[in-house]
Amino acid sequence: MYVYHITGDVIDQCKQFAELMSSSNQFYNTRGQHDSTKRFQDTMYGKLGEWGCYYMMTQRFPNLSKPDMNIYKVPQKGWNPDLSDPAVPIHIGVKTRDIEAKIKWSESWTFQKNDKRIFTDNIDPNYYIACMLLDYPKRTVELRAIVKVQFLHAHGLFQQMDREYLNNTKCAVYYDHSDYNNLAKFAGQLFQL
Repeated sequence: MYVYHITGDVIDQCKQFAELMSSSNQFYNTRGQHDSTKRFQDTMYGKLGEWGCYYMMTQRFPNLSKPDMNIYKVPQKGWNPDLSDPAVPIHIGVKTRDIEAKIKWSESWTFQKNDKRIFTDNIDPNYYIACMLLDYPKRTVELRAIVKVQFLHAHGLFQQMDREYLNNTKCAVYYDHSDYNNLAKFAGQLFQL
């Protein structure tokens, strides 16, 4: 099991980033997120997941890029992976689910259907997705899977959202949802990096 214990410094840094980012209403309105409290929480939790993954992966990849803490305007938003080491080469997109959402809904990770690095005919064979589970009250983040994007496509793991109104713009990868194809079916293949 890969678990990172989040330090106070990392939490403070992610809170500050989330405060700045959640005030960028234009960006979030284009993604259908109008609740400022949820914007803040999603942003902070996502960055906590990125830092957790970064600290776990730098043990093997010391030249891995750090999570990007810059604030971008909508036209500047890119689809670059969250972490990368061009020398290896590897690229990692980090997705984070918090424990409360797992309990309420399911253990899943959401993807924007217009992400051109994931939904394309020419997928980078060195592009991975890290699926993180955050337990904020315990200050831990767990790496649940790190798999190639090609693997997710090959096994039909990009599924409909369990909340139907989100299906036009988003899809999900589920860990062990009984109604959907899920990662747990491939338990021996979830740590590919």
